[in-house]
Amino acid sequence: MTDNRTDALVEHLAAATFESLPPAAVARATARFVDAVGLIAAGRRAQASAEVLDLVRRWGGRPDSTLLTTSTRVPAMHAAFAAAMLMRSYDFEPVGADRADGVQVPAHITGTTAAVALAVAESRNVSGARLITALAVGDDLAARVAHTTGFDVYGGGDNTGTVNVLGGAAVAGVLMGLDAEGLRRALGIAMNQAAGTIDNINDKTP
Repeated sequence: MTDNRTDALVEHLAAATFESLPPAAVARATARFVDAVGLIAAGRRAQASAEVLDLVRRWGGRPDSTLLTTSTRVPAMHAAFAAAMLMRSYDFEPVGADRADGVQVPAHITGTTAAVALAVAESRNVSGARLITALAVGDDLAARVAHTTGFDVYGGGDNTGTVNVLGGAAVAGVLMGLDAEGLRRALGIAMNQAAGTIDNINDKTP
């Protein structure tokens, strides 16, 4: 183990196993996942959802994962995009990032990480235990970054386009079996592309 924080982070992610998770973390990740699937189903009827699903169908590509609520298969990244859109449609997906002392910050983390987990797990044909492991450590990473940075959704930023990018990259990397170096690269690319604003909500756009 190194003193470098990035090294410590990627080594932790690469070493994660289902058996290493506390039972409470498994229970919460499982509940969030089941909730997420229900919200995707409900989101099928939300404003702009039909248009998004039609758009993703027209993109085409390799049939990695199911475009949820349809029978179409699309590239995993497209399936994750659509699932996240459906899940977040009514803003009911799990929304609290907890700290050990009980303090919470607003966080729609699962709206990203569960969508990525569904799409990548299907495309890689991984076990349910591996899916829950990836979801737990990805959610944990995003929540810790949110707390550490003092993230404030009411300040105009949206964690969906910032800290969740790192959580989603961690979920995908763990499901893909990346080693520490691969995870470092994935998180670096994600960090480079991260951006987020909540003004679309203020402007009342879908």
